[in-house]
Amino acid sequence: MKRNTPSPQAGYALLLVIFFLVLTSLVLFATFAEVGRSAGLGAKDDRRTEALLLAENGLQLAKGQFRAEIARIGPVRPDEAEGMLRAALSHLSWTTPEGQVRVAAEIVPDSVEKTDRAFSARVRIVSTAAPSGTERRAVAEYQVTTLSRHFLFAVSTPGDLHLYGAPYVAGDLFVGGKMTVDNCTDYGTGKVRTSFSSINGHLATASSQYTVTERTESCRVSRTYTVPTATPGPGFVTPPTWQDPAGVRLTPIDVRSIVQKWDGAWNRNEYEQYCKRDNRGKCTSNTTIANDGPPELPANRNAQGVIVGNLSLNGRSLTVYGDLIVNGDMTLENSTVTVQPPGRAIVVKGSAIFKGNVTINGTIYTFGDLTLSGNIATNSTFYSLGNATVEEMSNPRQNSTLVIITDGKIEVARNNAYEDTPKRIDAFFYSNQEMKIYGNFSNIEIHGGVYSPSVSLYAAKGHVKKGLFGPIFDVANQDRLPPEAARLKIFYKEDMIKNPPEGIYMPGTLEAKELGGWVD
Repeated sequence: MKRNTPSPQAGYALLLVIFFLVLTSLVLFATFAEVGRSAGLGAKDDRRTEALLLAENGLQLAKGQFRAEIARIGPVRPDEAEGMLRAALSHLSWTTPEGQVRVAAEIVPDSVEKTDRAFSARVRIVSTAAPSGTERRAVAEYQVTTLSRHFLFAVSTPGDLHLYGAPYVAGDLFVGGKMTVDNCTDYGTGKVRTSFSSINGHLATASSQYTVTERTESCRVSRTYTVPTATPGPGFVTPPTWQDPAGVRLTPIDVRSIVQKWDGAWNRNEYEQYCKRDNRGKCTSNTTIANDGPPELPANRNAQGVIVGNLSLNGRSLTVYGDLIVNGDMTLENSTVTVQPPGRAIVVKGSAIFKGNVTINGTIYTFGDLTLSGNIATNSTFYSLGNATVEEMSNPRQNSTLVIITDGKIEVARNNAYEDTPKRIDAFFYSNQEMKIYGNFSNIEIHGGVYSPSVSLYAAKGHVKKGLFGPIFDVANQDRLPPEAARLKIFYKEDMIKNPPEGIYMPGTLEAKELGGWVD
């Protein structure tokens, strides 16, 4: 017997009816509430307040509907995302039966960015109310993209955020666990009292409180107390603007599955083997192919293949037409490695070390640890199952971003030590375990963002010089120096959404992040 199955349109109609019923209840509630208050207010102010309340209530309902519509789209390719987004937004144009509230949603003109790698656009939702001829509007804007939500924040963590000293962040933050701020920073062999941090952006947090630790000049605890996140202020030189975390969910990237899809690549028949060979022509084991190595791997080799053993290049150039597989460790120093055509991979069974002036393309997959030290010119994504260490690194390639995604820990330290002019690093750092970034005697600007289940940022301000027993800080001026004098600054790089690096992780669905809003 054929069973009657409700259509999606029927389900959608029921949802809209529920929206209208809820909004009607809110309209009545707001009207009665305003009647009670109107005795002491002028009629004009009374009507404006009522209209604003209705507009804000309508916007809240529309925002919930918007999140549901985005989730309903499901997997989408960058080239088809715009059409599906416009179709979803058409469901957000509605008016209450009484005509007191009307909602409209649109893609902001000239905000669409499309490449073969990603799609992004801004969406504006407007709720307008005019119950008594006085019109008020409540507006919200969202960033919608095919990139993972992890790349939409300057700093994000589903766990805890620790701000030690005076790090400066320009961009939005999401904290799913506890947040602690401290006016002392730890530089490894000691602590120094600095100033509190500065956040020039929104803070969305699932916690109702954060902890502030104020310390004496000797960094002994003076007092520790908690304050509500709804009114952040204590513990910040520049406090963030609190934002409702509704709809923010950060699911870890399955880095292990992404890297392990290349497991065994060094045994594939389609790859030619390059190695040091014995007198019978067979590959010897545990050998290293270096820049002065045998004729089996000359510079500018034009065929894909497997390096049997380790690959070490210093001051050389290697071009591979296809994938480059290293069945060992890889060390690149002052060298260039190019894989053609775009979209090819470099796979390293062991650890990978990049130092000096290195130019590289392709997506890099490392089964071991990752070390970056020097000028790494790339617009690529590095995946690692191990830990990542970043020292004295920058990305000099114009309009490019280096993305590091690890299943282990990331430490960014010993960068541009004791210098007064900050070094710029265009990079996004993602860790599935722990993130520590130091700006004490280091002096860096990260243009990108950071994500980890546990994020710790350390920073002092101003001039630091090298002393006999450790760094010497300008302690007396810490509170008087501006926030921008921090030796660790993180600037969210929105351009990365428009020009994402090769191989960047995309979940396959549309992701939306609220940017803010206003009323008028």
